[in-house]
Amino acid sequence: MKVIEFGDNEHDARLKARLKSAVISQSVPAGLANQVRRQIRQADARPSATPGWTRWGAVAAAITLVTLGTWTMRTRWTGGDIYADGPAQDAFIQRISLTISNVLRVGLRDHVHCAVLSGFPKTPPPLDEVTRDMGPKYSGLAPLVSARIPAGYRIVMGHQCDYAGRRYVHLAMSNGKNLMSLVIARKEKGESLASLAPSLTESGVRIYQAAAKQYEVAGFEANDYLAFLVSDLNSKDNLQVAGNLAPSVYAFLETAHG
Repeated sequence: MKVIEFGDNEHDARLKARLKSAVISQSVPAGLANQVRRQIRQADARPSATPGWTRWGAVAAAITLVTLGTWTMRTRWTGGDIYADGPAQDAFIQRISLTISNVLRVGLRDHVHCAVLSGFPKTPPPLDEVTRDMGPKYSGLAPLVSARIPAGYRIVMGHQCDYAGRRYVHLAMSNGKNLMSLVIARKEKGESLASLAPSLTESGVRIYQAAAKQYEVAGFEANDYLAFLVSDLNSKDNLQVAGNLAPSVYAFLETAHG
C-alpha cells in the first residue's frame, strides 16, 4: 500500500492549503500553530497498521485544534454564545444590552460588534500605524491611551467605524487574555449619563459603570461626546482603567471640534 503524502494529488494540495490558511488567518492563542505541527510529526513517528490514514487523522485533528482554538477565544469573549453576522449578531448584542441604560449601551454595542465579533489583527500594528488609521482629528488619542493602559496591554486596533447607523471612534487593547475598548461617539439628542449615579469621580470627571452579562461598561461625558471603557475585566479593574484614562481623554475631547 502506498503511503499517502501531502502533494500527491490536487486534493491533498487543497487540504494543505486549507490547513495553512486556517492557522495563519485566525486570531488564536499563541503557540497553536506549533501544536498543530507537533501533532502531525508525532503521528508520522508512530507505527500504524494503516499508515496512509495516520497522517490524514493527524490533519483532521490539527484542523479541529485550529477550529477549537479560534472558537475558544471568540466564545470566551461572547459568553459561550454562537453568533453570526447580520441579524443573529444584532440579536446577541441586543440581548446582552438589556441590563444597562440606553446610553451605556452605545459603547457596549460597538465594542462587541467591532472588537469581539469582527476581530482584530493577530499581530498588533505599530503605534504610528494606529495613529494614522485614527484620522487627523483623533490621531492624538492612540499615544495618549497607549501611555495610560495597564502594563502588558497593547493597542491591537484603532479606527473610525460604523455600527447600526452610528459613527464611532474605537481603540481596542489586549494583553492576550483580556480585551477592552475605548469607544467614543458624538451625543445624539437627549443622550446623557446624568440620570445615573456615578461610580467614580476622577479629576472632576464623573464615571458611570454597569455590568452587561460578562462585560463591564464605564462611561463619561465630554462636551458633545460620550466615551466608554468596555471590557471583560471585573468591575473593580474596569473602573480603575476607566479612571486612569478619563481625565486625559476628557481633556482631549473637550478640545475636539467639527
